[in-house]
Amino acid sequence: MQNREYETKGIILEVRNHQDNDGIIKVLVDGGIKFLYAKGIQKPQSKNKLNMPILALVNLEIIKSKFIDKISTLKKAKIISFFPLNPLLQYIYNSVLHFLNYINNKNLDFKKYQIFLDNLERYPNQSFSLVLLELLRVYGMKPNFDACVECKNKNNIIDFEFYKGGFLCKQHSSNYKDPNYLRALYWLEHDFFRFVNEFDENISIKINAQMIEILNSII
Repeated sequence: MQNREYETKGIILEVRNHQDNDGIIKVLVDGGIKFLYAKGIQKPQSKNKLNMPILALVNLEIIKSKFIDKISTLKKAKIISFFPLNPLLQYIYNSVLHFLNYINNKNLDFKKYQIFLDNLERYPNQSFSLVLLELLRVYGMKPNFDACVECKNKNNIIDFEFYKGGFLCKQHSSNYKDPNYLRALYWLEHDFFRFVNEFDENISIKINAQMIEILNSII
């Protein structure tokens, strides 16, 4: 039994009731979405149930199935960080849950996801920016935040377009963006807390709308 047990981090996507008091857990782990069998999860005194709110980042102790075609069993779950219970965050909750459910055979950066959860209530839109950018990467889009995407020039940057792949210099764009907007994008990539402290929340809202549009077009 011991060599079949292992631990991993994961994000809880769904807890579905099964026969008797058991349940099926849908969880995002390294490599994509996995389903786990959870014994006794419907019982009121179940500790595992309390440790698995939707969108929580959790540590999972798992017993691997003996059979290839059978799902593994959850032994123990422990919360690392959870999504705040706040009706003002419902749109972010729905959006993140929607996009996470489409991830397959890919890895989400759980460190960034934990920063997102831990700062969400205080900095909702900026934290949303962080997780949306990580989702873009998961789905294969990796914008250039350091130089012009066309010529690699780091000077005379005037524009940024997600659909073109990142920053653009004045030789490759005539669309002059607000310098604060461009700096905000740079720090979103390089230092989340500087992004939070130095830039207006309205910039985050603008950035988020663009990233959501792209994510919706991808999936």
